[in-house]
This record gives sequence, C-alpha cells and structure tokens, in this order.
Amino acid sequence: MHLAAHDTQQLMNEYHALIRHHGQTQARCDALVRAQASEIACLQGLVMRLRAAVIVRDTALTWERARAPLPVPYTAGDGADAEQPGLEASAAAADMVICQTGCVSHGDYWRVQDHCRRTGKTCVLVESAAAAHGMLESEKTGP
Repeated sequence: MHLAAHDTQQLMNEYHALIRHHGQTQARCDALVRAQASEIACLQGLVMRLRAAVIVRDTALTWERARAPLPVPYTAGDGADAEQPGLEASAAAADMVICQTGCVSHGDYWRVQDHCRRTGKTCVLVESAAAAHGMLESEKTGP
C-alpha cells in the first residue's frame, strides 16, 4: 500500500492537529489539578480554623460552667435527718435554689424553704425539670 504525497501530507497535518489538541487538553487538565489542589489547601485551612474555634468555644463553655453560680445538684433523700448535712452543704454553695416540688420529700421541701429564708437566697419552686432548665437558661442570658 503506497500513499501518495498528497495523502502523506494530509496525514501529517492531521497528526500535528491531534498533537496540538492533545497538548491543549493536557494544559487544561494541569490547570484544573492546580486549581483543585489550591482549593483543597484552602478548605483544609478552613477546617483547621473551624476545629480550633470549636475547641476554643467548648473550652470557654466548660470554664464558664465550672465557675457559673448554679445550684449544686442535690438528690433528696427520704426526709431523714441523716440527709440534712448534704442538703445544707448543697444549698449553702448555691446562689439560688431551684426546688422541683414533685421530687423532694415534704421534710426536704420545708428545710429548703427554711434555709432560703435564713440565708436570704432566692428560692424558686417548679413542678418540672424542663421549667427549671428554662429558668437557668434565662438566668444566663439575662432579661
């Protein structure tokens, strides 16, 4: 099979066009890879900054909770006098006493009331834990 000079020249022209197109495609691919690498580096930096912000926020929240003047948790007993020191210690450490009325014995209820009267602390009576939680949140954020 012999090709004429004209056919050979046409094949050479098509080959050169194909090579140019291939070079342009490689250049576009290289540019896309560089752009993606740059975007990945930016996103990794953003992730690092966001992680640091979360750590700072969580640390500040932990410190704030540790020093916040919230009522010290106290689990009411059966109203026996043996529980009196635990109740007094918990109430003495608190700036405000929130008493969930459905969860304390009658004796504990009156002891809490008496303690608040004697010490001048605010005593709030609530029927459910959800109400107490809402009160604590409003105390943190203010009026």
